[in-house]
Amino acid sequence: MYVKESRREEFCRLMEAHGEVINFESEVYRRDGSKIWISENAHVVRGARGEFICYEGTVQDITERRSYLRRFPLDIIKIDRSLVTGIEHEEEVAMIARAVISLGQSLRKTVVAEGVENQAQFDFLRYQGCDEFQGYQIARPMPAADFAALLARTGGQL
Repeated sequence: MYVKESRREEFCRLMEAHGEVINFESEVYRRDGSKIWISENAHVVRGARGEFICYEGTVQDITERRSYLRRFPLDIIKIDRSLVTGIEHEEEVAMIARAVISLGQSLRKTVVAEGVENQAQFDFLRYQGCDEFQGYQIARPMPAADFAALLARTGGQL
């Protein structure tokens, strides 16, 4: 079996940064040329002195589920503001957001986070790979003319 190098690197980066991965999806190539999709949940196992011993976890074949999801004509996956509020303090909310972003990346869809209201939320979501952001951290609601002026002042970058 073979997994693309970029996915292996992403898995290792997440394990290093967080000590775990939740619902990490990858396309796996078999020796016969066929492909399947897997979802991994794993964590780092450490010894008594904190030394790395191994990764431990589960792998699930999600090929059928993914083919079902791929039939939806989606371009964008949005993370609801209810999953952004408290993301910097609540691990369960953070795990769900990570899973949604991972799903979006696996499906090659744009992931947009709604309700980003502070720098900690923005930094977390950006680090996880979220593509676009909406919320007061970026800008308050404004008339179209004011928005055009803001884009002109910032060179199109917010």
